Amino acid sequence: MMDDLRLAVATHDDVAAITVEGNLDFSTSAALRDAVDRCADSPAHHVELRFGHIGLMDSSGLGALVYAHKLLHQRGKDFVLLGDDAVVKRLLKRTSLDRVFRLRPLGAPDHGPRAASA
Repeated sequence: MMDDLRLAVATHDDVAAITVEGNLDFSTSAALRDAVDRCADSPAHHVELRFGHIGLMDSSGLGALVYAHKLLHQRGKDFVLLGDDAVVKRLLKRTSLDRVFRLRPLGAPDHGPRAASA
């Protein structure tokens, strides 16, 4: 099992991508919130949260996703979750957050009206 979080932020054209791998929990979710803040302040209109292998995600990790959704929507940015990690899929379904977030496969560019919005 992975012990910590690996997070990278990259911006290309009008897209800011946050790549996340490892454990997204109480001790690491602040790092994701910081990355979301940087993307919210960037000129990119589209923000992608790309999940690699997630070993663990707790309520703090889910809270960071909700935080991202609210902040980016307030800033008028499109926000989409990408990846096919089983842990993320299971938690989104179990908490009914799959009604707010649709986890799309990596490599599927999907910006605009179908991205998660409030």
